[in-house]
Amino acid sequence: MTTKLSDRVRPNSEAAPWVIDEIKKLEQQIEQMQPIVDAYMRNEHCPHGVYWHACGDPKCANVGDILNEKPSMKNYKLCYIANNFAYFTTQDLDKQWGDDWNDAPYEHNAGAPYEPSIRYYADGRKEKFEHDWNEDGTPKWEILKVAFDTRWYVETPAETAGSNSMYSVQMINNKLIPWLVKYPDKELFAGASVEEFITFIEECGGTVYLPKSKDLVFYTNNKEVYRIESVI
Repeated sequence: MTTKLSDRVRPNSEAAPWVIDEIKKLEQQIEQMQPIVDAYMRNEHCPHGVYWHACGDPKCANVGDILNEKPSMKNYKLCYIANNFAYFTTQDLDKQWGDDWNDAPYEHNAGAPYEPSIRYYADGRKEKFEHDWNEDGTPKWEILKVAFDTRWYVETPAETAGSNSMYSVQMINNKLIPWLVKYPDKELFAGASVEEFITFIEECGGTVYLPKSKDLVFYTNNKEVYRIESVI
């Protein structure tokens, strides 16, 4: 059995008592994390075969719920569509923004949604904007961009207008009108999940193309319906 550092350090001789207390706190944190580290080193997955507990299934609790560094696909919300690309954010829609999202017509003004910002310097340094990043260096939100095409005609607000629409991205994300329409009976509004988006496009005879650099598993009623595992 390995003797803990806190047991080997002598108080008021080799370290102050408060230093030993801090060592004990760190040892407790290491003990809590050790099963997770061991499972990762053994190359274990969650039961659905996805690293980092990215599957989003609330019943999945093999490696541990703390392995949630990658947002569940259920957390992504549709926030922008342009040029057969759909963008999803993990932020609430009222917090997500992009260039000129309050200008109409959106198709001639708006840009893609903002991602967490990094400032790059000529000497090679880079600096993360504090308001976009957590203290541990992880982003406060993420953007997922997917491509799609449809066999049957599906219209965005810009395509419905034919020229200059009267809508801004802000208005569309406030659900004044849907992001996609297939007449006469199909509509997809802002805030739709990735699963809902895929279902909509496939029901319109189309295909969605997802990035292979992410571990994605989609669930409907706890039944796995899509799986794309990272190769990177």
